Amino acid sequence: MNKSDSITPLQVILLGMTAIGLKNHVLAIAPLIETAGRDAWLAVLFTFALQLLWLPLLLYIHRQCNGQPLLVWLSGIIGSRLTKMIAAIFIGYLIIMSSITLRETIDWTGIAYLPETPPFILVILFVFTCWMLASTNLRTVNMANIFLLFFIIILGVFVAVANIQHKNHSLLLPVLEHGYGRVFDAMIYQASGMSEIFLIFNDFK
Repeated sequence: MNKSDSITPLQVILLGMTAIGLKNHVLAIAPLIETAGRDAWLAVLFTFALQLLWLPLLLYIHRQCNGQPLLVWLSGIIGSRLTKMIAAIFIGYLIIMSSITLRETIDWTGIAYLPETPPFILVILFVFTCWMLASTNLRTVNMANIFLLFFIIILGVFVAVANIQHKNHSLLLPVLEHGYGRVFDAMIYQASGMSEIFLIFNDFK
């Protein structure tokens, strides 16, 4: 990655905040609650505990990469053929995740903000915007992210504060009313986001 197309660790964190917000509010909350019910928050805590075991492995791989992109490092370890196979799987995974994220984002946007807007219009706007940003560089993506994140935080705090009077924390009880099974089933949704931390291994500087 050349210097003009690099971003700082702080900027990576800001990008992560936006991605986490999208993952949690658009993709994860609904299946978490549907699967674990009132114990969905326990699935998040349990997954976080498992993540503490996953992080040392990621940090070890990161040190071994020695500043190289992950696929470049793998190519030197397992050869170019296996690396290309892993890259193909990785690309397929990203395409599937992008498609699912687009669909869920369109559904969520239509329900929450633009119920009268035809879905195909939203698809065109989202895809065109993403295509324009992807055709530039990381710094452009980062600047757009900072602009959006500012309003996301402001609106998020506003919604949280405005809804305090309507929150009923007693609904969290009783804990584990249906046992641990549903909590463990729901952990897969939270883990799907946490496991994507390896995406930062493309040597952001």
